[in-house]
Amino acid sequence: MDDDKSSSSYKTNKIFVGGIAKDTTDGAFAAFFSRYGGLQEAKVMRDRQSGNCRGFGFVTFSDPASVDKVLSSQPVFEGRKLDCKIAVPRDAGGSVPIERIRKMFVGGLTPETTSDDLKEHFGQFGTVVNAMIMNEAQTGRSRCFGFVTFDSEDAVDAVLARTHTIHGKTVECKKSCFQAENY
Repeated sequence: MDDDKSSSSYKTNKIFVGGIAKDTTDGAFAAFFSRYGGLQEAKVMRDRQSGNCRGFGFVTFSDPASVDKVLSSQPVFEGRKLDCKIAVPRDAGGSVPIERIRKMFVGGLTPETTSDDLKEHFGQFGTVVNAMIMNEAQTGRSRCFGFVTFDSEDAVDAVLARTHTIHGKTVECKKSCFQAENY
């Protein structure tokens, strides 16, 4: 048995899962991810007031090797391609080298913002490899956030050094925690 395959290369057992349908149940979410390995916890994040799914959740596996299985696949759950990545604590860099990330999250967008708007705005900081607005599967309406991937880590650093306004609204920019080999 190859030891490299038996232990996770990510050194963590928790992932962030985005792109979850608004009507996802906790049971279905847990059942889906249990196919990758034993679970410690599978939690769909919900709005405190309404109880509605916020479109994302977290999964903590018993074995970090299960993280490799998820991240090396392209999981589709309830007809939606999921956005899975390493969960990094807010107060710490975690074990993921997030200082060398080429992909960033952009939140707080107006519903009118397009992928081309993201490319145009962030293109001044470096070469944009991909820009994507996340949309509701059923309606096609913008979820008012997206992702921008650059060809270099330096471009992300340059973006994060400033405040950004797109379509008259200040947007939130953060590093996305995909590992470099996922680009």
